[in-house]
Amino acid sequence: MKFIHSSDLQIGKARASVNAVIPSLDGAFRVVEGKYTWEFLPAAIGDKGTAVQHELNLFGRTGVPVYIGDDATDEAAFAALPHGVTIRVGRRSLTRAKFQLRNTNEVRRFLEKLEAEFS
Repeated sequence: MKFIHSSDLQIGKARASVNAVIPSLDGAFRVVEGKYTWEFLPAAIGDKGTAVQHELNLFGRTGVPVYIGDDATDEAAFAALPHGVTIRVGRRSLTRAKFQLRNTNEVRRFLEKLEAEFS
């Protein structure tokens, strides 16, 4: 995975476009600015922690959930999974995740090792 970093001017134009769309959403969606994204979330769903809990309820409480994220918006999901494997990716920072990995290469190695354990 390769990220192309935008200039401040491009980011400003994108932010202005997002801000221009928000009023037309009539409160049905929330917009959460992430690391390299803007997330348009249905207002009824709440945050990623609420979404994770909803999915867990659909599948039952068997197994161990694994959640990997690299953004501040993932913190609610980390907090919602006290008995799961939660991993923050990126620079060392304060997080609710139990583990941290430095980059996507480390995530790939972790997932490969996890797969090998269950194969």
